[in-house]
Amino acid sequence: MKNKDVNSVMLQFDDDATWINSQGYFFEGKEELGRFHRMLAENDSLDYYYEAGDPRIRLVDPRFAMVYYSWKMFWFDRSNRTDTLKREIGLMTLSAQKTGDRWRWIAVTNQHTPWFYERIDPVFIE
Repeated sequence: MKNKDVNSVMLQFDDDATWINSQGYFFEGKEELGRFHRMLAENDSLDYYYEAGDPRIRLVDPRFAMVYYSWKMFWFDRSNRTDTLKREIGLMTLSAQKTGDRWRWIAVTNQHTPWFYERIDPVFIE
């Protein structure tokens, strides 16, 4: 997403992957996810700056993992790159499954958060 290379992004998804974006919209299937990502990357009037924090990987078993990372996406007008129109910050939660020797994303949930985290660390409440 940093390089707006949708083809590389799509290689990571399973064919029947699902995605819930930060506005709560549900997308299903690799083809639909590709349309969604192309809409973000190929907008003719808006562009974005994207940053991701370090991922936290939880290996549930040898073939299933959960991945979490913080992200931020700042949108700007292509004609005035210095004017940020919208600032989005959130947390990505990915479910990944290993088939053979390859990991694929099977489900993604994306939510807005108030802060960007370089690392995802557990919170301990006393």
